[in-house]
Amino acid sequence: MEDAQLRERLEKICSQAMLSFSKEEFERFVQEAKKILELFDEIEQLKLEEEKSLFLHERQAKLREDEEKKFEWNPFENANKELLKQNKFIGPKIV
Repeated sequence: MEDAQLRERLEKICSQAMLSFSKEEFERFVQEAKKILELFDEIEQLKLEEEKSLFLHERQAKLREDEEKKFEWNPFENANKELLKQNKFIGPKIV
């Protein structure tokens, strides 16, 4: 990102956040933002495809010994056949 674009965006962010800086403080803020953006560029260039993820959902240990079973339930299975029509419960009309 160019220096002018960065300054413009930071000025807009500061005005929206109602922050006021002196010129020296704003210059330090711009320099720190540049360093942060450079670090993010370095991170993007790294190849992490070979690394194993450390997210919790990818645990190595198996938590259960048994296999999970799908629970199947049909609410119409034991319903009164007179009140059942095309998998819909039919009740009395309300007037």
